[in-house]
Amino acid sequence: MFAHAQSLFTSFGYFDAAGDRAQITEIRRVLRTGGTFVLDFLNRASVEATLVAESERRVGDCVVRERRRIRAGRVEKEVECGNERWTESVRLYGRDELSLLFATAGLLVTATHGDLAGGEWSDSAPRLVLTAVAQ
Repeated sequence: MFAHAQSLFTSFGYFDAAGDRAQITEIRRVLRTGGTFVLDFLNRASVEATLVAESERRVGDCVVRERRRIRAGRVEKEVECGNERWTESVRLYGRDELSLLFATAGLLVTATHGDLAGGEWSDSAPRLVLTAVAQ
């Protein structure tokens, strides 16, 4: 059993709803009672208000082109780098929705922040950082 676990830089939300529930349930399973879990996630309201539809940057010899959109409650990003192409898709959870998901798995949210430095959370904060305790 672990005393602490964390999920940083939006490494959550890539599965369907059942897969996301299973991931949170598994996190609770491996935490000892009283253990803490920190999730750093997208702030849904901020993403919806500031999503950049297209961007381009150079990484080494490759020009990386990214196209983003919100569809069916997910941020979908199509990435192109030379001849390589792939798609990423992350579900946009709201604070209350994640808190309920945590509670269902036995994790009680004890703090909400807007960044990893502990800044105040609001709809315009860059991130949604939840700290929870295993019940």
